[in-house]
Amino acid sequence: MTIDNPFYHWTHLELRCPFGITGKLFGSESAESIWHEVDEKLA
Repeated sequence: MTIDNPFYHWTHLELRCPFGITGKLFGSESAESIWHEVDEKLA
């Protein structure tokens, strides 16, 4: 996913509003940490 892709920005909004995840660039390097952060908040 590239920064020019609207889905990239939509994903940032979807994770920021309900989960408070901000300041992270999304990619394969950050996917696992974001997954665990969301999983903890859903538990």
